[in-house]
Amino acid sequence: MTAYALRAIGMVLAFLYTLVALSSCPATVSNKETPVLATKEEVPLGHSAPVVVNILQPRGDIALQLQAAAELFLHSTGSGAQIRIQTVEGKEAYRTALRAKLVNGEQVDLFHLFGYQDLRELRDYAAPLTGLSWISKTEPDLLDPVTVDGKIYGVPLSVEGIGLIANEEIFDAAGIALSEIVSFEDLVAAFQDLRGKIDSGELLKEFPDLKAVGEFPAGDASFMEQMANIAFTDVFGSARKAADAPVMGLSHNDAFEEYVRSLARYTSSRKDWTSLNSVAQNLQVECGLAAGRVAVIQQNVAIAGRVHRLDEEISAKMVLLPIPLDGVEQSTVYVGVPSYWAVSARSDPEAAEVAKAFLTWLYRTEEGTGVLAEEFGAISPYRDTAQSTGYSLHSQLMSYIDSGRTRPLLHNEFPRDWCGDVFAPNLRAYLADELEWQPMLDDNYQSWARMRQKRSG
Repeated sequence: MTAYALRAIGMVLAFLYTLVALSSCPATVSNKETPVLATKEEVPLGHSAPVVVNILQPRGDIALQLQAAAELFLHSTGSGAQIRIQTVEGKEAYRTALRAKLVNGEQVDLFHLFGYQDLRELRDYAAPLTGLSWISKTEPDLLDPVTVDGKIYGVPLSVEGIGLIANEEIFDAAGIALSEIVSFEDLVAAFQDLRGKIDSGELLKEFPDLKAVGEFPAGDASFMEQMANIAFTDVFGSARKAADAPVMGLSHNDAFEEYVRSLARYTSSRKDWTSLNSVAQNLQVECGLAAGRVAVIQQNVAIAGRVHRLDEEISAKMVLLPIPLDGVEQSTVYVGVPSYWAVSARSDPEAAEVAKAFLTWLYRTEEGTGVLAEEFGAISPYRDTAQSTGYSLHSQLMSYIDSGRTRPLLHNEFPRDWCGDVFAPNLRAYLADELEWQPMLDDNYQSWARMRQKRSG
């Protein structure tokens, strides 16, 4: 498949995505991940393929792009192999499907690990990738969760980051300089000032769709994982410590509560926080920031492509701000890897070599890195060969990484289901005024300890 064909596929996908986003902005969402049915596609080669590589991957949003990339890789390298791709969407559904296949002896040559806990549980099935000389050419922190005894077992899929994403044009019109927001007090003052000008109608002519300062999608599982990171990352500091910790606490209790309250009180639901629990992520992103309905959101820079497809002008005006907490010395963005590619230790040698060759092509060749940037819209963890995605948010994230203003994303190392079954429901209960702050924290701590004890037992 030619590069032109790949771009055509991307344009069609973007068009369809935009139609769906513009025609449907539901306010309600299920609090559980809903896995899609697994689908298997074989890359057509036009000739017999003695070597078959089976890929199991969890990203429905890049499934078609990955299929096209596999075909392009085979065509470009002249490989006689065959690549089969199966997608199981939803983190827990994926973990369940992967473990079942591995335990049952099914051939899975290339799969995903979400961090150190996964590697620890599946180390017998993952091959060390020491044969790939380029694998360590990235930030060491990104490889720490998949490194054991000096051996690296995973290739980072991409780099992501969580921060406050603001439409600078709106703040400029309100006379608020984003560059001057350096503390929590500055953030609250800016939010208060902007809300006053929205309520007074001062910005109505220039921004007729602007309804609120921000949005708080408490009904979204991934957003609640972001909140758990902001609350507890400083308690652990590293993936290993988070994965092994039998107990946990909150080092900045009052600061995190004030941050939560500040996000909630400047939404359109400020008079009834209960309604925040039914707010979905697309109401925050596509029908919020990208539609000019809100001015700033807490989100992953991975939304850059989604906003760009809906409104290029707003996309160009987005600014990434570090998250400030009251009393915490430095505001930061939270950086991590969504998942890691792992090669099966049980694969036939030929299949394993093709799997490694595909990873090398994707992250080290001009053609492959172009696909990663343009079709996946992903920030490559390998900057020496990376190509720009063209999104300003991504380059801003890399600037924060270069300046050291980051903290790690650790939610993949928290106890299984703790974010979704404990932290998120408790925070929703707090927003609905059904649970006080301290009892909520106590239940979080107790559930953590209970889950960790059950695992060790």
